Amino acid sequence: DYPWKVAEWDELRNISWDVIDGRFKGARAGYRILPENTGSRVIIYVSAYHNLFLKIMTFVMKKFFIRQLNGDLERLKTIMEARKPSN
Repeated sequence: DYPWKVAEWDELRNISWDVIDGRFKGARAGYRILPENTGSRVIIYVSAYHNLFLKIMTFVMKKFFIRQLNGDLERLKTIMEARKPSN
């Protein structure tokens, strides 16, 4: 369990949170949703450069994180497109 607090909030567009204790203390993560053509672009980010443990883990696990996030976003896209009302 890693306690966190909301750092930024713009409903339906942006949220970020800071981890305030534990091994990941000092990390910030979040997402932004940006309109793009007929859909949206979701940007997910983690900032952990001032935490040495996280900096090392991010370097080591970067390819895994990218593959996992891309898979998650593809599943989200499939779900959202299935719910899209037809004309």
